[in-house]
Amino acid sequence: MEELSHWLAATPLSRSLAALEWLVPMVQTVHLLAIALLLSLMLMVDVRVLGWTSRGPDAAQFSARTLPTAWRALAVLVASGAVLTVIEPQRELLSNLFRLKMLLVLLLVANGWFIGRQLSRQPDVLPRRAALGNLLLLLAIIAAGRFIAYA
Repeated sequence: MEELSHWLAATPLSRSLAALEWLVPMVQTVHLLAIALLLSLMLMVDVRVLGWTSRGPDAAQFSARTLPTAWRALAVLVASGAVLTVIEPQRELLSNLFRLKMLLVLLLVANGWFIGRQLSRQPDVLPRRAALGNLLLLLAIIAAGRFIAYA
């Protein structure tokens, strides 16, 4: 991984992007807004699945309405995260916290996909354990993301 990060840092793309002082704060802002959107949507679905709210549409209806927006937010996250990784490959690729965060994100996406699929196929069978798992994954991802800045 170290060789990959050194190679990536030496590419003309990485050097030219890193030279733009305004780019990192701008991309980080977009990345954080996409995180906030995606995590908020997932949290709202999880709260409905767990039955912690009785207002608004049920979990299946809410999930069906928000899923397209959640996938778009995930696409923005992947794109902005890739740009940040190209700009600062050593900070990202060599960090164990970053690797942990990426593993947790993959688990969150898989679990979120499972919840959405379950709700669309059998809306009367709520995947409560998966929703609780999502909440724990969300907290772990937020904590890992924050600690990356201090590692």
